[in-house]
Amino acid sequence: FASLKDRAISAETAKKYGVKVVYDSQGAIAQHVYPYFIKHELTANKIRYTRDKKFLCQGQIQGTGLFGQHLFKEGGKFLTITEGEVDAMSAYELMGSKWACVSIKRGASSAVKDVKENLEYVESFDNIVICFDEDDVGRKSAEQVAELFGGKAKIMRHPKDYKDACDYLKANQQALFVSTWWKAEKYIPDGIVVS
Repeated sequence: FASLKDRAISAETAKKYGVKVVYDSQGAIAQHVYPYFIKHELTANKIRYTRDKKFLCQGQIQGTGLFGQHLFKEGGKFLTITEGEVDAMSAYELMGSKWACVSIKRGASSAVKDVKENLEYVESFDNIVICFDEDDVGRKSAEQVAELFGGKAKIMRHPKDYKDACDYLKANQQALFVSTWWKAEKYIPDGIVVS
C-alpha cells in the first residue's frame, strides 16, 4: 500500500480501499491494483497501467459488488457513486473520509448494469449522489442511473475545469467539491412537473 501520488490519493485512503501499487524499475508507479469482492471475498483485481491508462482484469469480476461496496454497511444516510475507482477514493477523501463512496466497475456505458446488479445495496441509502464525469457519456449515464431511484437520487454537475472528483483533489479544491456535492440536483424525470 502506498499513496497514489500520480492521482493525489493518500496512502491512508488507498489502504482503506485495499488498493496497491506496483513500481517500475525506476521507482515510478507503473500499476494500480483495485480489488473487487463478492460479499467480503476477494474474487478479482482490476489493474490500471498508469503509462497508457489501459486496464486488465484478473479473476472473476462478474457478480462482484461496486468498487468499495464491501467497506460501507447498507442503510447509511449518503452514498456517492462515481465513474471510476480513483474518483471514488478522491470523493471519499474530499468528503472528509466519512461518507460511503463507491464506483461502478465497467465504465459509464455499463453504469446501469453495474448498479442494477447491486440494486438492493444502493437503494438501502437515504440519499444517492451520482458523481459521474462531466462529459456527454457521463451526464447521460448519470441520468439513466438516477432513473432507477427517483427522488432519492441527485446528480452532481461539475463547474468548468473540473471533469471528475479526481480533478478537485489534484487541484486541492476540497471546499469547492463539498459545496458542489451539497448542491447536487435532485433528479426529476422528463415529463414530471414540479409545482
